[in-house]
Amino acid sequence: MLRRGVRCFTTSPHLNANIMVTLTLYGVTPKSLGAERHALAALLMAQGSATMSNTQQYDDVHRTAVQLQEAVEARAVVDQAKGILMHALGCDADEAFQELRRISQTRHVKLTALAQRIVGDQGIT
Repeated sequence: MLRRGVRCFTTSPHLNANIMVTLTLYGVTPKSLGAERHALAALLMAQGSATMSNTQQYDDVHRTAVQLQEAVEARAVVDQAKGILMHALGCDADEAFQELRRISQTRHVKLTALAQRIVGDQGIT
């Protein structure tokens, strides 16, 4: 570092929830990183830490939203398949769902995959 002209440095950590951000400042003259630089470094670290925390929270919320959307779509397909079975078998919704579960378990096929096959006019094979 001396060959690169660095004569002093300071590294400061900032912990925000489960994210640690560190900031290292380098100076080209000895003792050039006084207290006023540490205050600026603290502000920069707090901003960086908040940004990382917000990004992580956004990712968590986005993942949850995608999972909920997939669940709603899967539920709609299962309900459509139940309706098809109700019509074909002349049964009520509970009986149609029980039949879907039975076929799913005996054929080792996920319920939603089975429902997609029924709705997609591929039939139960």
